[in-house]
Amino acid sequence: MGRHKGLTADAVMAMVAECGGNQSEAARRLGCSKSTVQGYVQRHGHSRPAQDHDIPVTPADGGIPLGGRQVLAQRPTSAWPARFNALAEGRGYPLESLATQYGASVSTIREKAKALKCLRYVESDSGEYVACVVHPNTPGGK
Repeated sequence: MGRHKGLTADAVMAMVAECGGNQSEAARRLGCSKSTVQGYVQRHGHSRPAQDHDIPVTPADGGIPLGGRQVLAQRPTSAWPARFNALAEGRGYPLESLATQYGASVSTIREKAKALKCLRYVESDSGEYVACVVHPNTPGGK
């Protein structure tokens, strides 16, 4: 018999299984607190019903190798900061070349670079100024 009168580990585990693993519902039906049910579950088994091993499973294919890649628990808010942070420092990348590489329009590249303070105007060999995207750590111009 457990710490609570008439409550056994088997009875608690059976009720949790009957409730589909819902410990709150099992506690309500048993007339005890959720923390009591959680204690029994931690000491005597798992809260979820056992997996049915008779289900045929087909292995998935086409996965992405994770070695050498950054893995996040949540989707980043935008891919643009990561793209601009991946640029080499000390170099300016013309908007047209990045638009081709990223598959975006020049206006989109300009808008994102400006929002992330990565847009600079770099003097070319001919003396003209060309709009370029730079690494975010690049100091601002004059």
